[in-house]
Order: sequence, then structure tokens, then C-alpha cells
Amino acid sequence: RKGTKLSNPGQLMDLAEAATNALTVDDGPDGIGSVKKLYDLAEDLKKVPTKRITMTTMPNVYSQLQGFQGKVEPKPVDAEKLWSMVRDDIPLDGKPAQNKSVQKVSEDPAAAP
Repeated sequence: RKGTKLSNPGQLMDLAEAATNALTVDDGPDGIGSVKKLYDLAEDLKKVPTKRITMTTMPNVYSQLQGFQGKVEPKPVDAEKLWSMVRDDIPLDGKPAQNKSVQKVSEDPAAAP
């Protein structure tokens, strides 16, 4: 992580500005639509041990909808399981959560059980 954009405030700000121009993000109070919020997110990400970062692919299927054949879309049941784990901060690597005494349960009323 040393020498990366996350450790250089100027480069991090440039990256955040480029991201806000390239992405469509939620500008609401909980969204990441400002450079400051993206910068703060990157600052928080610096605290995550790299051995606890897990990459995954959204479970997907090829669309059967008229005009969308061949396009990829989330696989309904499996994708919802993944989003539920993300919402509830459940580690995707199967290892127990660190520094957590109680597993968080989503308070999002739109969240699936």
C-alpha cells in the first residue's frame, strides 16, 4: 500500500475527482457522490488489512429478455445472498469477522430477510 494513490493525498484527491466525474453515484446523505466522501472512503479503506480483502464476481446469468439476449444480469437468488452478506457485513472469505462481538443485521426496510 505504500507508494499507491491511497497513500498520496494529492493523487487520492485526483482519483476521487475522476471517479465522481466517471460514475453515477447516489448524492443523498448516505451516498458517495462527492469528492470528500470518496476521499474519506479511501482513507477508511487504507485501514483494511489486505489479507482480509476478498474479490468476488456477482453471480450472473445471460438475459433471456427480448433485446437483451447475451447480456449479463444478476442471478436472482444467488445475487441476493451476496448482497445480503455485503449489507450485513458478513466476511465473504468464510473467516470469522474480526473485532466484532455481534453480527450486524441490516436495518434497510427494502433488504431481503
